[in-house]
Amino acid sequence: MNSFVEYKTLKSFPYKFLTKADQHVVSRFFDSNPFHAYGWRIYIYETAVSETILIPWDQIDRFFKEIAAETGIHLFQNFPAKKISYKLDSNEDAPALMGDFKSKEELDELLQQFGTSSGKGPIKKNSTPKSRRNAARRLQAMETWKSQVSSARNHLKYDQQDLENGVKIAFPVFVSIDVEAFEHNHNIITEIGISTLDTAELPPTQENAMTRETVLKAIQDSFGLSNAPLRRSDAVIDLIKSYHFRVSENRNMRNGQFVTDAADYFMFGDSEFVSLTELPKRIGECFRHFDSHGEKRGIVLVGHDVKTDVDFLMAVGYNVGNISGLEVIDTTCMWKAVMGDFQSKGLGSMLHDLSIDFRHLHNAGNDAAYTLQALVKMAEIGLPIEGGNGDNVKPAPNLYRPIWQKAENIQIGFADEDDNRPANILPPKKPIAKYVAEAGSSSEGSGSEHERRWLGLTARQFPETLFCCDFHLFFFSLSKFSHYHLS
Repeated sequence: MNSFVEYKTLKSFPYKFLTKADQHVVSRFFDSNPFHAYGWRIYIYETAVSETILIPWDQIDRFFKEIAAETGIHLFQNFPAKKISYKLDSNEDAPALMGDFKSKEELDELLQQFGTSSGKGPIKKNSTPKSRRNAARRLQAMETWKSQVSSARNHLKYDQQDLENGVKIAFPVFVSIDVEAFEHNHNIITEIGISTLDTAELPPTQENAMTRETVLKAIQDSFGLSNAPLRRSDAVIDLIKSYHFRVSENRNMRNGQFVTDAADYFMFGDSEFVSLTELPKRIGECFRHFDSHGEKRGIVLVGHDVKTDVDFLMAVGYNVGNISGLEVIDTTCMWKAVMGDFQSKGLGSMLHDLSIDFRHLHNAGNDAAYTLQALVKMAEIGLPIEGGNGDNVKPAPNLYRPIWQKAENIQIGFADEDDNRPANILPPKKPIAKYVAEAGSSSEGSGSEHERRWLGLTARQFPETLFCCDFHLFFFSLSKFSHYHLS
């Protein structure tokens, strides 16, 4: 394990740990020119969202001891590394060496070469190296997503390469999970949904398997049809078994303000109330499968943004990391690989685009089942053919609107072609003259007010009568004025 300190943390060290007087004493070490002239070896640590410039702790420790020897400030003598450094696994998380520098100019050259800066964001000029690295990371991520699609196709017997090569085929069990938490406190788990698919029970493969282009065309043709032709994927989906566990202690913790409350609408069987103490046992039973020889079957964990659900399972006492040989497939990653898109897709819109009929999302049992159905459908589609012509057919554009949207939240109006108003926008109210409003507010004028409104509507619908209506309204108002002021 190697310890590193962030470059900007070291630069600001005197201002965080020293008094004003000591800051003045050590300024000859930390000012820009002497600091960079000391000679440093820097590394870069990259993640998906940030880049960090690091300096090894052994260099900094030597630097601190030299300062202590010359200034007598004991803080630098044995300063604990854990206060400003962190450790990285040298095998998996090792930062990349950028180089050595002995001046600010040499540091800037290194940073510009790697397309980054010393903690002030990316350099705008000459950022080609960083763009190339980002592109390389995206391509590497896409290859990982494609491998998940290939694995799903192999397990579901859409690819027959292993059969042709005489390789012994394993029959794992797909286990899809989804967890719902209380919207006001995500530490309170309310529902857990689990769906399983045993690949040993799969229907036989078709001799003339459908191509990617044919499957996508069939998905397009099936939109809006209740009796669309069945495919092998539909027979596979019929084998899915689903379970819905509701936490007994949290049964009164209901969503509905920010997340739809669908806890009572499990579509694939009966819900089961389970106590928190029994919940890990019931979850474990869904993950344990044995073959005819009593040996454990392989498990393929499935989820839509599965990491979040895995963390929730750990919160209730079940750690999927203890399963040996566990394989993980995320349907968000599968969608990106199947459609050649780097944008994530929500579960509801993904189901719509795959022409999967769904009801009552945000029920953990339903979401787990629909996630596994989406995996089956995407495995049937397969990966784009590089250089082929089968990539130009994609599912219809997303027209998905949440089915739980309340009617009172939808503004109702009408389209007026004469005024060229868009639909669903109510027309503005016509202003009412003050003296007419006063007259209409009296009990005697209630009938006249009704007549005035009728006249206003008539004038709007029949513009040719506008002059007559206004003329009639003028004399009506004049008579009211005479009645109140001359009597």
